[in-house]
Amino acid sequence: MNQRLETAAAASIDFPSEGELVFSPHYSVRVSARDARGVEVSMDGGPWKPARLSDGYWWHDWTGYGSGGHVVCARILRESGVQDTLRPRALRVALPPARGGGMQDRLSASAAGIGAALGQLRNQKVEFVQLWFADLGGKPWRICLPVEHLNEEAFTAGVTLDGQSTASSFRSYINLLPDPNALFLDPLAKVRTAALFCDIIEPPDSAAASLGVRHVLGAAAEALRSVEQGLTVTLGAEPEFFLLDCEGRPAPEEAVWDFLCEQAKTLGDAGIKSEGFRFGPAPGQGRVQMRWADPVRTADHVMLYRWFARTLAHRKGLTVSFQPQGSVGGSALGMPVHHSLWLGADNAFHDADGWRYTSDRCRWYAGGLLRHAAALSAFVAVTESSYPQRGAAGAVSLKPYLTSDDPAALVRVPERQLHSQGRRLKFRGGNAEANPYLSLAATILAGLDGLRHKIAPEIDESSASLPGSLKEALQALDRDRDFLREGGIDDALID
Repeated sequence: MNQRLETAAAASIDFPSEGELVFSPHYSVRVSARDARGVEVSMDGGPWKPARLSDGYWWHDWTGYGSGGHVVCARILRESGVQDTLRPRALRVALPPARGGGMQDRLSASAAGIGAALGQLRNQKVEFVQLWFADLGGKPWRICLPVEHLNEEAFTAGVTLDGQSTASSFRSYINLLPDPNALFLDPLAKVRTAALFCDIIEPPDSAAASLGVRHVLGAAAEALRSVEQGLTVTLGAEPEFFLLDCEGRPAPEEAVWDFLCEQAKTLGDAGIKSEGFRFGPAPGQGRVQMRWADPVRTADHVMLYRWFARTLAHRKGLTVSFQPQGSVGGSALGMPVHHSLWLGADNAFHDADGWRYTSDRCRWYAGGLLRHAAALSAFVAVTESSYPQRGAAGAVSLKPYLTSDDPAALVRVPERQLHSQGRRLKFRGGNAEANPYLSLAATILAGLDGLRHKIAPEIDESSASLPGSLKEALQALDRDRDFLREGGIDDALID
């Protein structure tokens, strides 16, 4: 009995957590097990497969699964021959439908995904569904429907709205196509409500360019396959904000900490995992780092993050500001975004023999971000207030080079993550005021250009500088826009 108790304390499945929602076509199962001869993992009752020991944990890379519910089991192999089977973990996989093709691709969604979404609405006793979409400027729009109005036809044929009632950029009517894999509960709603993100479908008789900025991001992610089949990207965002009192002064530290705790909990209750949260260097400044996901899902998360933060602050008599430069002082606000490339279950950015354990692909991707950094500013720093921060007293002036530890570098390789699956690049040039669908699409295309042309980055220093104003950023975009033309999505990105 004592041996069994010791075994239970020494072994566990660390990832996934029970009921975790996964948004990626691969997953690394992590198991803690002391004094083990080996660990085996089984998926959905299938054959047992060996895990590998790395950095003190046992890892098994699971790939090739589809949307829906899945069960992960693990067992520990001891020198004594005893096999200890650990408590299984259930997780739910939500993979986005295929993007980047023609109209038929956008109108199609798997029956399993639609059934899962409708089932979740029933099981959670949801009363209202908010259909979320964004215009070209990144403004979020929400149309709320009683849940009984949402059926299978809405997911396949779309929901038609009067465009003139939402914004002047939408003429006549628009058609929203709900994404069954982008359903989130709204923990802050007074009644049981869910948020459902939608793509905008052109009216059949319209020859205008699509206004579907969400689809633009999906197409940019799909364009990576033009370099290497099976290549995918995941992103993780850290939107920074200032928390201000009713007179516009920075909120006290204890209020910021309580707010960060509530923001992280609200995100978790909505199904959005966080990696942690912390204060910023300036009074009233904070951020919650969200766990990585596919690009479209990451942008959805940013939209919800801003909504939750503003709602929580309003209920406390406080204000959240995502403005990069305000009355708070010289400290800059940003939205660092972590980028990782994957080939199946393998992190394509990792190389044990490379500079800072990075692969050629990682450095080429960074080279693309740096080569096009000035033009990218027009997408990731879209307000004039984004630019004074770059030279403000007390703020770090970012420079376009790659580093592992210099806070002045535009792109960094975080070294605190020792496991190969955590290898990533951290792009620090944007802020949460930008349209996340367009800003993330532009950065992916810049990285793609680096991969295609094998652009070597400048490391640890650079004589170049970033634009000092929005006007300079737009001028840079005029000179450097060819990298945005991949996949025919440049009209929405540039015009």
